[in-house]
Amino acid sequence: APFRIIQGWTHLLLMFGVFFSFWLLGWDIYRLYRYFHGNEEADRNCLPETILGILLMPPCMVYFSRQIRQYDQDLKLKKEQVERQRQELIDDFRETLSSMDGFLCETTQTNLGFAERGFETKRRDFQRFLERARVAFAPGRLTNLENQELMAQLRRFCLSWFGVFGECSIDPVNAPRLIASPLELESCASVPELAELCLHRLKAAEVRFISQRKEQDARMCDDTRGAFQKMTVMGTALASYAWSFSSGGPHDRCCQGISWLSCSCKKPEVDYEAMHDSMAQAGYPKVCTCCCCCHIVFLSRQHVGLIVAFVACLAIVVLELDIGLLDPGEAVVPASGHYFLWPGIIIEFCLLVVLVRFEDIDIVQQLQQECTTLCREKARVEEQHQRMKDFWYQAQALTDLWLYRTVPRLNLYSEVQSFLDDQPALSLIKILERANQSLEGFERRLPEIEAWRVDGTLSEGSKKEFREVISRVCRQRGLDACLSELEGTALPWANAAIV
Repeated sequence: APFRIIQGWTHLLLMFGVFFSFWLLGWDIYRLYRYFHGNEEADRNCLPETILGILLMPPCMVYFSRQIRQYDQDLKLKKEQVERQRQELIDDFRETLSSMDGFLCETTQTNLGFAERGFETKRRDFQRFLERARVAFAPGRLTNLENQELMAQLRRFCLSWFGVFGECSIDPVNAPRLIASPLELESCASVPELAELCLHRLKAAEVRFISQRKEQDARMCDDTRGAFQKMTVMGTALASYAWSFSSGGPHDRCCQGISWLSCSCKKPEVDYEAMHDSMAQAGYPKVCTCCCCCHIVFLSRQHVGLIVAFVACLAIVVLELDIGLLDPGEAVVPASGHYFLWPGIIIEFCLLVVLVRFEDIDIVQQLQQECTTLCREKARVEEQHQRMKDFWYQAQALTDLWLYRTVPRLNLYSEVQSFLDDQPALSLIKILERANQSLEGFERRLPEIEAWRVDGTLSEGSKKEFREVISRVCRQRGLDACLSELEGTALPWANAAIV
């Protein structure tokens, strides 16, 4: 439609510009061919303008064609439609950002942070237990038999603790947190070596995946909001003609409505605050002063290219006329000059019209580019938003697992650890063997991890009762009483329905 229906004089001139640019490009190529294969003196005298025309016509033809595509309807109407589309995209973008902020704010009000702090506290408790064991059972303090027996029991205890701590993961079923494997613990030959391996792994297993994700999402929201503001500033400036000069009004301009060309004794100042960040980095707009009072504001690379094309086309026309700089009276029109002269003048006039209406034409184009960028950025942000929701929904579904199953059991292990301190080697071997049997038997009585999710099969009442059971066990005085209570206590799902 833009190439079939003429919308106005500017549209018609652009069509002429495309036609004659193509015409002159073909003629200059033909003339260059004759220069290398013909004998006409006129073709040899026109080499400079021929080469200049070949370099100039393709960019002019591409630019005219690109501008014609905007004329699928009235330029003013299209500008209004593009502005409406842009505003709708901005509203959708803001709604998505607001939803992300609200969703992130809701996650800070849950028990996820409490669970994470509980994991980290118990990790440090177990580190202190291993550090004491490393010092207490340094090389030379145990016989080979004592070392082997103590290593076997301590290895069992560490593996049980690692199994509980492995639930401190966003996917405890398929990707539990792995501290050390049984084979790695089997490779240790002494208690200090075993403690050193476990300590090294625990130091690198800091539990911050919830808080780190919060910080990452908050930073992503801030970055997206900043990028969004930068994208929309330029569109707002364009829509309101933000190219403004503080040194004069319309009476200072050479032509009414052309803000980039003015005649004034004072150099114009551009409102850089309204400019897009990418344009500011490119160094535009630039103010150039000619003859002290004539000021040209280069708005963009395209604007500079059009001015250069205008000057170059004027030079080609002058060369075609063969005007002598030293003796203008000797100027003659070469035999082939008429093939370029009038088309060149038409193209020169087209470039002049485009420069006069550059702001109107360029504003629509830049608004369309901004709409395209906004659409692409909106799709990316929506994808990030979906990933954010997937993570936090998964984390919230595991809240009951962590608060009612994982943290209470880590508390239980901490109580057992407190009874193991300062025990001689022979006593510690027997105590650890009894503790390992009780803890391993207790672990086998627990339902699968999936049942503890918020949407799992265990009722919330059963989960809370289980936490109370563990709290009651931890309040017992002495390790024997604690383990006996653990072995003899009926778990809440044993005599009641799970759901």
